[in-house]
Amino acid sequence: NALQRFNYNITSKQCPRSFKRTLHNNGIIRVYEEDDVNLYWRGTRENSKIPQNIHKYQKYNHMLMFHEITRKHLLYKNYMLFKNQFSKHFNFMPETYTQDTMEEFKKKFKNYKVSKDNLWLIKPRNASLGIGIRFMKNVEDVRKNDIVTKYVSDPLLINGRKFDLRFHVLVTGHNPLKVYIHNNGWAKVSSERFDLNLDNLDNLYKHVTNIGLNTKNKGKYKPEEFILSFEKVKEHLRNDYNLNFSEVVDEVKDIVIKSLISMNHIELDKEKGYKLSSNNIFDLYGVDIILDSKFKPWLVEINISPALYEEWFTKDRKIMLRQTICDALNVVGMVPFSHVDGSALDGDVEFENSTEEAVQQSICEFTRPLGGFERIFPLKSNIDYYKQFFKEVSPNNEALWNEVQEKNL
Repeated sequence: NALQRFNYNITSKQCPRSFKRTLHNNGIIRVYEEDDVNLYWRGTRENSKIPQNIHKYQKYNHMLMFHEITRKHLLYKNYMLFKNQFSKHFNFMPETYTQDTMEEFKKKFKNYKVSKDNLWLIKPRNASLGIGIRFMKNVEDVRKNDIVTKYVSDPLLINGRKFDLRFHVLVTGHNPLKVYIHNNGWAKVSSERFDLNLDNLDNLYKHVTNIGLNTKNKGKYKPEEFILSFEKVKEHLRNDYNLNFSEVVDEVKDIVIKSLISMNHIELDKEKGYKLSSNNIFDLYGVDIILDSKFKPWLVEINISPALYEEWFTKDRKIMLRQTICDALNVVGMVPFSHVDGSALDGDVEFENSTEEAVQQSICEFTRPLGGFERIFPLKSNIDYYKQFFKEVSPNNEALWNEVQEKNL
């Protein structure tokens, strides 16, 4: 049984079709009670939390503190804490000001004048679908809860249009931290050709790649033209710029891992209020990246429950999205168990302690079919580099790292 916490019936748009069909095609039944379920799949806006007494074989589809990286003001706050300590290693977000630093921003730019090399985008803090985004004309344009970000004014272009890249990232726990990235993704392309005409900055169809915004550009937006597969992106980058896409992906992996590390200590502190097994929780994020003209990737934002709706996708994109969800559930591992005595149908395994359980469950996870996912942390080749950034190394993390390095997993 699988539980989705939505307000309407199963035919409602509140239930993403891609997710619903993935479950249905794999024999997982949706129920409307909170007891006796294998999978909790909940929306981010619901007033619901991880059950305090969640069973060790049950799965919950959000990390404890996911908002620490999916709300841009918190993402940037955590990023800056690490940038101040590791400036050479944390240099992948454009300069940003939030409510905490807005007074500083207004003093710094009190005499601001718009120019091509000094453009700033304003975004309402909790907005989505491109709503409320605008260029700053003067500091008086900025409201209390707005987020102001330095605009990347020299973006790499595809057919003269601005684009960003959507990567799907799966996190299967924070203690220990395990991270995967999928080879299926797409580019979101603006619906009008890019330029820096300062007299026409209000035309956001040149500057913002958000699908929801560009669909409003009637007569010009066609999903098959402006949502490009990674295969198409690779072709453009190779032919137009002689750029190997794998080099971009390697840098994106680094950005993803560091972003997740930046909130790991917060999650470790939060979990003290829960009785969790190491493999109870997971999350699927949509990571948006923009490339500048020098091929440098910049982190735009990290999205929770990314693009599970299919309205904007062609048939092949829908198949790709459903495959990504299916691959994620395969990696997470759905364990059939008795709802009478709580034992796994294939039998329980006894562990000496919770750390041994976390390590062995993780090793088991590493052997599952990954589909299009690739594990990017922890690896024998990168543990020594990334462990310097952890504010707190938990026993579970350290034990798994030792096992991965000793056995070359």
